[in-house]
Amino acid sequence: MPADEAAHVSAAAGEGVVTLARRGVSFTVGGGETILEAAFAAGIRLPFSCLVGGCMACRKRLLAGALACGLAGCATMRGLEALRDVEFRLDSVADARLAGVDLTRLRSFDDLTPLQATALLGGLMGRSLPLQLELGVAARNPGSVAARLVRMDWTLLLAGRDTVSGTLDRAWEIPPGETTIVPVRVTVNLAEFFERNLPELVDLALAASGRTSRPVEVGLRVQPTIDTALGAMRFPAPITIVRQSVGGPRRQVVPASR
Repeated sequence: MPADEAAHVSAAAGEGVVTLARRGVSFTVGGGETILEAAFAAGIRLPFSCLVGGCMACRKRLLAGALACGLAGCATMRGLEALRDVEFRLDSVADARLAGVDLTRLRSFDDLTPLQATALLGGLMGRSLPLQLELGVAARNPGSVAARLVRMDWTLLLAGRDTVSGTLDRAWEIPPGETTIVPVRVTVNLAEFFERNLPELVDLALAASGRTSRPVEVGLRVQPTIDTALGAMRFPAPITIVRQSVGGPRRQVVPASR
């Protein structure tokens, strides 16, 4: 264990203070908060991988003080472990509309009626060309413990760019050995994020909805909050749980980065 990974711990009134000996920096850990979460909140970067203490990447040597983990803490660890093992992928893209135009019957810009093309051109001139999609995120839990999410903040990644963000503010459970489909409704103004002409933006919208042979990358970066025995606990850093090209030949899903 390297010397700069040693720490002093002191506690009072439901809070703890951790001092990294060699760095000479201290930060406060609140009740129900992990040392890793508190370090990130204080702007201190610590090595980590699994987020649940299983891989030992964030392990420190205790020089002074004491740490405790009761039954609630063990239940929390099991919940986080279950969430860590969940496998996410993009299962479907549905209900695609561009400025109110149904894209499910279109294959290219040339399939637009004159009325639809005029309406879309007017939207582009007014810098308002909203693409609406429903992303079906398949969450598979291969473990033996249910993973229960109570909130998920997300950012849509489209064609290599971060676009809009939102929140799934509801609870959903992923039972052990089962797959749960989580619908994520997104609306992104293509005119705001992409400087392209109308045929190119329509082509991008069709590709994102899987309606053309040209692939485009669609992804979600999320920060989940899990229900634990100690209360709701938010992951200390966002994770990319979905990254897949839709449209074109079927490609293998890249595993979620953690």
